[in-house]
Amino acid sequence: MTAPDPRLNRRLAVALLAALALGLALLVPRTIDGGGGEFVYWIEDAYIHLALARNLVEHGVFGVTPHGFTAASSSPGWTLALAGLMAVVGATPLAALFLNIAAGVALALVLAHAFASTGSARWGIAGAAAALGTIAPLPLILSGMEHVLHCAVFVAAALLAARQASDERTADRTRLLAALLLFLPLLRLESLWLHVLLAAFALLRGDRRLAALAIATGALPVVLQGAVNLAQGWPFLPAPILAKTVYLSEANDGWLVWSLKYFLWWPVKRVATYVPELLILMVAADAWLAWTLWRDPRAWRRRVWVLVFLFLAGAWTHATFAAFGWGGRYESYLLALGWVALAGAGAAIDWPALLAHRGRRAAVAGLAVLLVIAGSVRVWNQHRDQAGAVETVALRDVWPGRFIATLCRESPCEVRAMAMNIGALSWHAGPRLTDLLALGDREVLDLLGRRRLDSAAVARLAADREIEVALIFEDWYATWIGGTPPLVKVATLRQRTDWPTPLTLYARDEAGARRLAGALRRQEATLPQRLDIDWAPGYQ
Repeated sequence: MTAPDPRLNRRLAVALLAALALGLALLVPRTIDGGGGEFVYWIEDAYIHLALARNLVEHGVFGVTPHGFTAASSSPGWTLALAGLMAVVGATPLAALFLNIAAGVALALVLAHAFASTGSARWGIAGAAAALGTIAPLPLILSGMEHVLHCAVFVAAALLAARQASDERTADRTRLLAALLLFLPLLRLESLWLHVLLAAFALLRGDRRLAALAIATGALPVVLQGAVNLAQGWPFLPAPILAKTVYLSEANDGWLVWSLKYFLWWPVKRVATYVPELLILMVAADAWLAWTLWRDPRAWRRRVWVLVFLFLAGAWTHATFAAFGWGGRYESYLLALGWVALAGAGAAIDWPALLAHRGRRAAVAGLAVLLVIAGSVRVWNQHRDQAGAVETVALRDVWPGRFIATLCRESPCEVRAMAMNIGALSWHAGPRLTDLLALGDREVLDLLGRRRLDSAAVARLAADREIEVALIFEDWYATWIGGTPPLVKVATLRQRTDWPTPLTLYARDEAGARRLAGALRRQEATLPQRLDIDWAPGYQ
């Protein structure tokens, strides 16, 4: 990799920004249509961050409701950025959209700089086009989540880290690298693998100062966030991390076989299942790195090959310990880094020597075809269901949240609600909340951690907290807790689409069920056209 070509940098920046602007002009109206005439995020989790940010600005409480602190954000950096914007423009749900558009601009500029640094216009343009399609920044911008900003910051940090860990390091970039590394764990904790790998590279080169910088900038944000959580009586790690952790069952195969499965087979299986295009990128990058090191063992000291190694080791680490999420959002930063690394490597490889052998020519052609096919499928999948997802959030989460808000007689709301999706409910109503998915409820999180979250515990919570209304997805409940809710069913809200997860409203007892049914009947006139109410027997 070289210094960026100014002309190519400008052209790529203009092209990427124009593509984002055109895409937003096309997709925002579809989003508004899916939301029934208003802008709705297609991931309900966006409203968790919005509620946290608003409560911090308006009530001085870092919580999903104004009633108390909750360690419910796995991206406090994003939440704090939203709070800062809300302090200026007001508590609007569009704050996440505004911030994400700015993050999209930053990502376009970072990618333009990165691909203009490959040393080849052909590889730079091809890499930028592939990255724009497979990262799918447009749906991510409209998700209201932190992933676009994480992509931009991570790629910038990885480029600087590769430079500082190579023979091409420059002293004037250390402060910028430190700032980016400090911010990364506040956006996504899985970013910590970059700190670990950078420290390892630095120690390998005998650079203790860079190693200490990498370790300190990774540890400090985590320790500060954990200290705040502990001071508020919560566990050290954020609730989303603990609640969504996959608890590994004890293996009977012995430690060696279990280790091979966990660190080798399972990562390959997960990447191949959820992100096959990432696996193909990894295979191509690994093959090119091996070929280059075989011909020149000192190539690992060059920036481009340090970047390739960071991508390979980081993607494997993510596949082993982190998640691949619905909507393709968690792996977006890996795809961005992978395309930058692959484009840089492609520009640096001695192609005549590589393609001199027929078998190698066939392998390169095969990988190229697989990348085109897998990438095209991802581009299609990332963009085809967004309007339907928006409609689902609008009907399944936003309207019920507004219905609960009609029950509130005070501000802050004192209605005692139990729920499984808390984002839109917290944003629109902010009730006294019992969160059965444990993101915003310390007691439920403790029950989950001790394997004590069952229907008996739910019944006790409902009685002790005098729950007035419960919004439950029955199939989620059966999977997450087991059985059926020990409450009185009042009605089910069902979309007139093929969405398989209707929302059911429950009350604690018969008297509460009658009151809830009456309140729901009074709001039937506001029911969206695409939403039906299936009443439980006796409450129609």
